[in-house]
Amino acid sequence: MIGTQAAVISQPSAAIHLWRHDISRVISDRFVSEDDKKWFDTQMLAIVREELGESLEKTAKEVKYFVDFMQDAPEPTGEEEDEGNQETPKIYEAISSWDNVVERLKGFLEQYNEILRGSTMDLVFFPDAIINLIKISRIIRNPGGNMMLVGVGGSGKQSLTKLASFIAGYRTFQITLTRTYNATNFIDDLKALFRTTGTTGTGTTFLFTDQDIKEESFLESINNVLAGGLLSALYTGDEQSEIISELVPIMKRECPKVPPTPDNVMSWFLERIKTNLHIVLCFSSVGEKFRSRALKFPGLILGCTINWFQPWPKAEDVLCTVTERAREYESVK
Repeated sequence: MIGTQAAVISQPSAAIHLWRHDISRVISDRFVSEDDKKWFDTQMLAIVREELGESLEKTAKEVKYFVDFMQDAPEPTGEEEDEGNQETPKIYEAISSWDNVVERLKGFLEQYNEILRGSTMDLVFFPDAIINLIKISRIIRNPGGNMMLVGVGGSGKQSLTKLASFIAGYRTFQITLTRTYNATNFIDDLKALFRTTGTTGTGTTFLFTDQDIKEESFLESINNVLAGGLLSALYTGDEQSEIISELVPIMKRECPKVPPTPDNVMSWFLERIKTNLHIVLCFSSVGEKFRSRALKFPGLILGCTINWFQPWPKAEDVLCTVTERAREYESVK
C-alpha cells in the first residue's frame, strides 16, 4: 500500500494473506456477481497450489482483511520537539480480532460526531459495512486514489466514505445544490477545491453522488479530471500569479533543488492536487443512466477503483454474522 508502513513479513502465510487481500481489492471487487467472485477465488487458489504447493493453498483459503488504522499514537516521552504533533502510525496490517475493529470504529465514530457538530452519524458496524469501509479506506489512503461506489440508494455509501475520510485525517467536500446552481457554479467550486488542495497540501475527499448531477456537463468535468486533465486552464493569469506567490515559499522549503519558475510552481501545484485529492463517486446502478454515463464518460471507470455494494443482510442475520466473523478470526489467530 503506497504511502503506508507495512509490518515486517516474517512468515510465508502472512505474505499469502496480504497477496490475496490486495489482489482481491484490485480485481475481484470490480466483479458484479457472486459467481464471478467465486470463479476468481477458484482461479487464485489454483495458481497458489500450482506455484506454491497445497500447504500454502490451504493458507490462502483463509480470508483476512488489512487496515492501517488500528495503531494508537505513541505515548509522549518528553523528548519530542512538538508533542502536540504526534501522528498516529499508519501500519498496514492484518486484522487480528473482529471485535477490536468494531471497537476501534466506534471510537472513530464518537470522535467524528464530537468534532463535526451538526453532522451526527449513527452507524451499525456489521461485517458487510466494515468490509466496505475497509475497501474505501484502503483506496483513499493511497496518493491519488479515487473510487466509484455502486449500489442502490440508502446502502451507506456516503456515510462510510465520510467516516473513512475522517479516519484518514482528510476533509470531506461536497457541492451544495440550489435551484440556481449551474455549470458555472460547479466550475467555481472545482477551482476553489483545487486551489485549497494544491496550495495547502491538505488531503481532501471530494464526495460526488448521482443526485448532484444537475447537468451532464458536471460529469464531463469530473471525467476530464479523472482522465488526467486537471483543468489548469480554468485559472486566469491573475489567479495563477496568486497561486504561484502562495506556493513559492513552500516549494523552496520542500523542493529546494527545483528552481521556482512559474512553470515549475504550477506543475508542482497540479502534482499536489493529484496526490491529495481523492474523488469518490457514489452512483446507483438502477436504470439505464449508469450504463449510458459509463459509456459516455470512460474516465469515470478507468480513473477509479470500483466497489459494488451488495444488498445488506436482514437485520436478524446481522448479529449472527458478527458472531461468525469473530469466531473465524479467533480460529485462525
